[in-house]
This record gives sequence, C-alpha cells and structure tokens, in this order.
Amino acid sequence: MYYDEYACVTLDGAADERVVGFVLAIPEDHSKWLEKLREADDIEGYNAEDPEDNGLYQRAVVWATQDETGTVVPAYVYHRTGTCKTSRRIWSGDWLDRSSQAQIKRNDKPPPVAPPLKANTAVGTVGT
Repeated sequence: MYYDEYACVTLDGAADERVVGFVLAIPEDHSKWLEKLREADDIEGYNAEDPEDNGLYQRAVVWATQDETGTVVPAYVYHRTGTCKTSRRIWSGDWLDRSSQAQIKRNDKPPPVAPPLKANTAVGTVGT
C-alpha cells in the first residue's frame, strides 16, 4: 500500500505483504450486497460493464484472511495499475494508520523496527 493522493494498493507486491481492511458481507440479502458493491464501484470510479474504461482503480478478487480466526474468504479489492506513486509506502498496509511517521517512508526500505500489525478485518462471505 502506498500514500498517493488517495490510498493506492497494487497487486504486484510480495506474498507476505498485506492490506488491512474490512470484508463487507450481507449473506442474508444478496441483492443488498450487490447494491453496496455498485455503490463502492461508483465511489471508486469503477465501471463493471466496461472494466477497461475506468478511472484510477481496477477491481479484482483476492483472498482475505481474518487475523483472529485465520478464516480465508474471497473479497474484492480496488487497486491501481501503473498509475500509483510508490515513493511513500505504508509499511503496515493500514491506510487508517497512514499518519504515523513510522509507517510512511520515502524509500523502499522497511523501518528498522516495524510496529505490530493490527487486525481490522471482519468475517464475511462474498456473493457471486
């Protein structure tokens, strides 16, 4: 994850890199879940009907792991392809913790002592 004008996630990182976030699930109401997905698409400027015609972000399915239980679920992530400024990396992968000076470095070397990562994920299922 990088600190660009907005959060910038790329899918070209190492396997041990992570992004801290939330998994939205509404298993009892698939139509409501689809409505929320369309709202998220609108916010991120993603056109599901023409994925090549998008603004800053693309959408992809990734595997999300809940820290507390280790439960792995498929989840959508909005990511950037080739347009992300990578000079300010957020080493924790936690956008909400981006203001911490230990998290943002202007080079590609991890901080000497990385702070512990915190779990901010929620268990959920992703509709198809």
